[in-house]
Amino acid sequence: RGGRMSGACAPQSQSATISSSSVPGSVANILTGGAATQTAASTYGVTADFVPTDTANYNTLTAQSAGNFVIVSLLPVTITSIADTSVTYSGGSGLQFVLLSSGILDVPMGSWTRVQTNSVTPGTFTIPVVGSSSQLFYRIQSE
Repeated sequence: RGGRMSGACAPQSQSATISSSSVPGSVANILTGGAATQTAASTYGVTADFVPTDTANYNTLTAQSAGNFVIVSLLPVTITSIADTSVTYSGGSGLQFVLLSSGILDVPMGSWTRVQTNSVTPGTFTIPVVGSSSQLFYRIQSE
């Protein structure tokens, strides 16, 4: 007899744990939708192998169902207006919205500076008065 497995995933990584088992062992070969990694928004069946510590008395269970792994596509955020010191936005489907700034438009998103965080949509961020600092570009990220 093997253990009962459950899948737990973080962005672009996978893990499985034995939630209850009368047989000591480990989990191996975790797959989502038949592959080691997935990036497209969809629901993927998770499978994994249970490898007992005592292979003389217990068999390895292969490709055991461990639930589903769901990748949800976040809806884009739209900046609806920029007036004076306010940037107003709508859309997005995350739990928080982050105002990012950069002095260079085409640097990778990871290089942009987190300026403010908001938890509602539609919403508003406050930016410096135009001309009060060096040129900055803004974007809003839904997380």
